[in-house]
Amino acid sequence: MQSNPELFRELQSELSKMINDISITYQQLDYDYAEDLLDRLDQYEAFLASDATGDPPRFMPKLEAEEELDHIREVIRRWEEQTGKNLREEVDALKADVAARTGEEQFYPEFQKKFSLAFDDFIKIEVAEILERRNRIIHQKAETLFAPHRESHPEIIEHFEAMLSTPQYAHPDQGVRSSAP
Repeated sequence: MQSNPELFRELQSELSKMINDISITYQQLDYDYAEDLLDRLDQYEAFLASDATGDPPRFMPKLEAEEELDHIREVIRRWEEQTGKNLREEVDALKADVAARTGEEQFYPEFQKKFSLAFDDFIKIEVAEILERRNRIIHQKAETLFAPHRESHPEIIEHFEAMLSTPQYAHPDQGVRSSAP
């Protein structure tokens, strides 16, 4: 860092801004409650199953539409592979529970229990997969940022690469991969 403090500060600032911007874009699927997530999963699955060519459902507006679909496809694939469950079957069973409500109850603990059993792993996988996508982009853009300085200031670049190798930012292909326990 002493070799070129100005370059160090410049790279630190650019890297920090880049990580913040990318982190804003690559956020997990946001939903208000279990029924809201169920509705979103229903829409995604229906769109993906129909091979539709129109506009896909959009619930991650900071991502490009195609990347959102790629993300959801991969999450569904991992979830179905890991759990042996079928998304359409799980969604339909829970939608039937919602449809059967009389409106007399304020809380639905049995539904929440069923939802949790069905989709807790889905949520973990979705979070892990979006972080993997984020980290791939961070590493890709960091390499572009570092490349002009790699030969002239290797110690500075090694410092920032060490930071990007920590679990929070590790590239998923470097052996720190999590698809949920």
